Amino acid sequence: MAVSAQRSWQCSPRRARVGPSPCSSEQAGPDYQSFSVGSMPTYSASGRDASGTSSKIDDRTLEERACTSGVGSLRIRGYAAQDKCNAEPEARCDQVRIAGGKVTVTQKGITLKDVAAAANVSRATAARALNSYGYVGDETALRVLEAAEKLGYRANLVAQALRSGQLPIVGFVPGDIQNPFFARIAHDIEVELRKHRHNLLIASSEENVEQEKELLESLRSLSIRGFILAPTSATDSEHIVQLVREGAPVVLIDRVVKEVHCDSVVVDNEGGAGEAVDYLVANGHQRIGLLRDESRIFTAQERLAGYQNSLQSHGIALDESLISVSRSTVEHAVDATIRLFSRRNRPTALFTVDSLMTQGALLGLRSMGLSIPHDVSLVGFDDFNLATFTDPQITVVAQPISEIGPLAAKLLLERLSGKKIAPRHIRFPTRLIVRGSVARFSRR
Repeated sequence: MAVSAQRSWQCSPRRARVGPSPCSSEQAGPDYQSFSVGSMPTYSASGRDASGTSSKIDDRTLEERACTSGVGSLRIRGYAAQDKCNAEPEARCDQVRIAGGKVTVTQKGITLKDVAAAANVSRATAARALNSYGYVGDETALRVLEAAEKLGYRANLVAQALRSGQLPIVGFVPGDIQNPFFARIAHDIEVELRKHRHNLLIASSEENVEQEKELLESLRSLSIRGFILAPTSATDSEHIVQLVREGAPVVLIDRVVKEVHCDSVVVDNEGGAGEAVDYLVANGHQRIGLLRDESRIFTAQERLAGYQNSLQSHGIALDESLISVSRSTVEHAVDATIRLFSRRNRPTALFTVDSLMTQGALLGLRSMGLSIPHDVSLVGFDDFNLATFTDPQITVVAQPISEIGPLAAKLLLERLSGKKIAPRHIRFPTRLIVRGSVARFSRR
């Protein structure tokens, strides 16, 4: 917003006024400078205003005439023309900044009180008209709306929501937002929430249970309406139990915690892992390696169980040396893959438990000069974009990821609307997508 320096006139210590002063130049005094706040030209030492009138105002002169002091930032203390010039509506004092001879001003926010005064109604009436509740006459409502538009009023929805305890924000705490699975889930949740005029706040736990506890406590203090959460630990969950016990709407995704009684959306991790190992066994593999993350995570436990159960069902003894544990990052998976395949009696096939580990395995095997599927067959849990760009394309266990986020958001929104029913537990089936990364094993 620009500040235009008008001609000098005698001022009295009242509030600054909007628009050019109605005072004549004869009423002006030499000691004070009045400012007009509005869509006026910005003056500079060598510039001209919109009417072509030369301006010779410099920083020093402006400082002196503003009836105040300071370097680079001045505050108009509320000087206006004499009482007989008080025909213009009053405005709030603004912050003036002087830089290089140019003057700019940041206007303070227009409040509901300002709108009510401009429309000549009470604050309660203005609030009813602007928020469409209660009764307000058509003529009065129109007058309030016109005043709000003229003043540029914007309702502070956050302040209103905090006062009512109904902040339209949902918190999402994924295990690791860098994981493509959680990134896609976050996107889909946000799309669904926006349909219902809610927003999403994302705070990643980084698979750290202590960080998860701190995040939930912080989000709770912000009056977040509800939570969608991927628990970091299947055992250390008292903080989630307490959150639900306090009445906070919670939906768990990807992972569940037995002691927590709330809605959940997961997939058949054990069944999907078992199907992957079954497929490898059907292609003649018995030394099947497993690249997995830490066992405290629910999905890791279920996928490990699927791996073990499949081997057992085919009469294959479990060999712990074929299991390599890694953090769920590409870099750590590369190292874990190299360790596993540096063994003298290495696996003939590998099953990875998520897309980041699959990518790490691809890089690790390539660095060792091992070819897929000629030297090693590979199946990964989770489909991902690069799986179809590699040569050969990667066989994967796919989750219905496009359904998980929207459904979790819908379940939470139903809870927020007051729906009182028993917790719902949705478990989606997985699907094995056969591509080109598995070859039939034959003893050479």
